[in-house]
Amino acid sequence: MTWKAARGEPSCPDDHVFRGQQGPWTAQAIQQLVKKHLKALGLYENEKSVHALRHSYAVEYYRQEKDLRGLQKQLGHASIQTTQIYADVTAEDIQKQIRGLWG
Repeated sequence: MTWKAARGEPSCPDDHVFRGQQGPWTAQAIQQLVKKHLKALGLYENEKSVHALRHSYAVEYYRQEKDLRGLQKQLGHASIQTTQIYADVTAEDIQKQIRGLWG
């Protein structure tokens, strides 16, 4: 938002982050743009979407921060139970914990 403000663009918390010449971008426009760039990078897989990126972010945020409430706020979930889906423990986490037991 600081970047937008420096360029004279609306930057209040309620303003849209992505705007085109005809107004705010739609969710569908953002999804198509992400899909296009994933394909260009050779990372696109069928059924992958903006939601998959959101999920990856949430999992990594929780792995690093262990802050479920903070993640809930970022994702905009009303229920902490919904956010707990992203807090699942990975096999890598379990192996690291086990190795830590014997130093």
